[in-house]
This record gives sequence, structure tokens and C-alpha cells, in this order.
Amino acid sequence: MGATEMLRYPETVAFTFVSGLVTGAFLVYLSSAQHIFEDQYGMREAFPYLFAALALSIGTSTFTNGTMVLRFGMRNLSLAATAAFSCIALAYVALFWGAPNPNVTILVVFLFFQFFCLGFMWGNFRSIAMEPIGHMAGIGAAINGFVSTMISVPIASWIGSFLEETALPLFVGLSICGFLSVALILLTRRKKKVIVPQT
Repeated sequence: MGATEMLRYPETVAFTFVSGLVTGAFLVYLSSAQHIFEDQYGMREAFPYLFAALALSIGTSTFTNGTMVLRFGMRNLSLAATAAFSCIALAYVALFWGAPNPNVTILVVFLFFQFFCLGFMWGNFRSIAMEPIGHMAGIGAAINGFVSTMISVPIASWIGSFLEETALPLFVGLSICGFLSVALILLTRRKKKVIVPQT
């Protein structure tokens, strides 16, 4: 019954799927970061520090998000962050397609800015998805989390299977999931527009 109720709200459904897509792409990083930094770059001792630094980028933007939402609104902010997230990944793909891994500094800079965008995305995605279903917040949050997880895990497993010699497949996955998310957000915004009849 709760799932049927959620289907009445296109924005809730769309942002549940968007959460799954973005989380799936991020899970690829979580599952492959050690392989990338230790095996591909040979930075076994530095890996914990690099991992912590990248995690700090998410924490910083999450902290900043509270102030930014008041100024720009959570829908505008999440759309802008998702578009930036997607474009950063696409830029990496365009620059290093068919090439070996770049210098680790370049990789970390790209990941830092991508994960900085994530801090503006996750919390706002969940808030937007839950906004129309506040009357059933408990079951709604459970269904939202379940569906987004069911979407993210297969995505992470599939993209992760390509990460062998370079980090490029990670950014291909981030880019695809990001642009699909942007398309879903724009489609939802378009459907929400109200056409005011001319008098």
C-alpha cells in the first residue's frame, strides 16, 4: 500500500531513482578505491590519507549545503550539483580516453570536485523525494532506501567489473549515471510546470 501511494508522486519516484543511480556510481569508487590507489598507482601507504581527503570533500560540501539551500533552494542546488558532477566526469573521460592513468594528483583533483558535488546532491535528493510523502514518512523512507539500494548495487557491480588497468571506467560510470540523473530531474521539473491560461 505504501509503494502504491508513492507512485502517485512522480517527483518522489524520480528522485528515488536518481538516488539509486548516483549511489551506484559512488559505490564503484568505494569498492575500487583501494585497487586503484594501491595496485594501479602503487600507493599502498598513502591510500588511507587519500581516501580520507576525498571523504573530507563530501563532508565539507554537506556542511555547506545547509547555507546554500537557503539561498538557492534545494531543487536548483541539487540540479546544478548533478550537472557539475556529470560534466566533471565527462571531462575526465574526454581527456584520458584510451590513455593510461594520469598523474595521481590529477585523479585526486577530479575525484575531489566530483565528491564535493555529492554533498549537495544526496541530502537534497532524499529531502525532495520525501517532501510529497510527509504523511507516510516512515514507510516512505524505507521504500525509498530499499529501491535506491536495489538500483545502486547492480550498477556498482557492473561498472566495477571493468576496473582493471585504469580508473577510466569509474568516470565513464559516473558520467552516465550523472547525465541520466540530470535527465530525470529535468523531466520531472518539466512535468511540474503549470500552464497558466491566458486571459
